Amino acid sequence: MAVKKLGEFPASGVWYGKPWRQEDHDELLSVLDSEVEEKVRVHALCELLKLGEFSVKPQLVEILTRSNNRDIRSFACRLLCSVAEHNDISCFADFLSSADEPDVKTFVIFSADTLSLQTLPYLLGLLEEWQGTELGESIKHSMQLLFPVSERPVAELSLSDFGAAYEGLAGQVSLETYYLYGKPVFPGALTQELISMSATARREKRGLMLTDVPTLLSVWSGMECPVDYATIVDDQAFGLVLDYVKQIAAMSWEMGRKYFYGRSV
Repeated sequence: MAVKKLGEFPASGVWYGKPWRQEDHDELLSVLDSEVEEKVRVHALCELLKLGEFSVKPQLVEILTRSNNRDIRSFACRLLCSVAEHNDISCFADFLSSADEPDVKTFVIFSADTLSLQTLPYLLGLLEEWQGTELGESIKHSMQLLFPVSERPVAELSLSDFGAAYEGLAGQVSLETYYLYGKPVFPGALTQELISMSATARREKRGLMLTDVPTLLSVWSGMECPVDYATIVDDQAFGLVLDYVKQIAAMSWEMGRKYFYGRSV
């Protein structure tokens, strides 16, 4: 039975692993109605979400806010950032209200994956609390990923810089749209960056040194990117990148929409 593998999932990497078969859907749902270990439950939720069963998100929120296991909370936070719609962002409020520094750091690291500008007020609130610290710099970096306020280095930007830039932002953008780098998100922009950076790494015979793009493309499409930050890009790796981009281009995408494993959330 497929469910015997539940609980054996990796908690890191550029994506959440290959999706299970659609035929496993009902069996995975049945797991949620039984008494199982928390790690088994959260893995079942992950597999169902990869199959497009977004109705289980409330159970993921419950694990995020109630689990006593930091590793499980971390994974649940990352996963929720990947599948959250705009109206789900408020679910992070309870989590952050009692979060310690490691939990806040987890949220900050993956917050840009929400692609929602409704995440910005939470990040601004955290920046007010953590400004002047290493975590504060990470918060500013995440805000710059979602909606840049300046081309200056992150270290030079202050809380007031972000506050002034975001004041009245709701009246200037579509709150129904998902954003990255201040623009409606679209995989085509990321594949161009992937090709460009891969070509440079190939020419200079070094690692790719690109973080967010391989992860986002993998999670959005449900197909693992063949290169990541540390990959030394040679001719073979560059060929795999070109093949991968062709597969991404063949999929159906809509500007400003958010996707998880090929499905619009």
